Amino acid sequence: MLHTEIKKLIDQNPTRLFEEEKDYAIANNLISADESTEILPAGKRWADIYIERGHKETEEYLGEETPSFLKENISYLKTHQNEFIYVESKWFEILGIEGIIFEENDVFRTYDTIFGLKVQKKHGDLLRKVILEEFSADAKYSILFNGNDGLWDINLPISHLNGFSENMTIEEVLSLTYQLLFKLVWELERNK
Repeated sequence: MLHTEIKKLIDQNPTRLFEEEKDYAIANNLISADESTEILPAGKRWADIYIERGHKETEEYLGEETPSFLKENISYLKTHQNEFIYVESKWFEILGIEGIIFEENDVFRTYDTIFGLKVQKKHGDLLRKVILEEFSADAKYSILFNGNDGLWDINLPISHLNGFSENMTIEEVLSLTYQLLFKLVWELERNK
């Protein structure tokens, strides 16, 4: 799936890619390493993003936000503990993810991301292996296959990721999360 999606991106504009997609394209011989390709800044990835805030207990819609909301500090979720942030982007769809949620975990006091990953059930062991490689042993995460929807329901403590800081903006955390998920999907594709 990732191969097909990256190929489509290259067909649309082979000279302007984000770093993750360029690395993938070179590694999979979709472009050559010496081709002139502009690396787009990570922040440009989120220009067309859909952002919504919701109430954690009731899932009540609290409002839609513009991309400027991404400049808020991730600690917004600590000061608004009853809220979650839901985002959709074509960049997550490329990975087989419809959208992701960010929230502060009330129990473990971590910042978490929650999403559904469209990967076959038989890849569960590999999925767990890759997640274990990215997170420390004390990180509490959840991964469960949802047979009704045909996807993995995953909850990861992004505050346990290397490079995470509570001083980061939502945009920076979003980009860090995207890098993790891109690596995860690429690793699954490599080992199928």
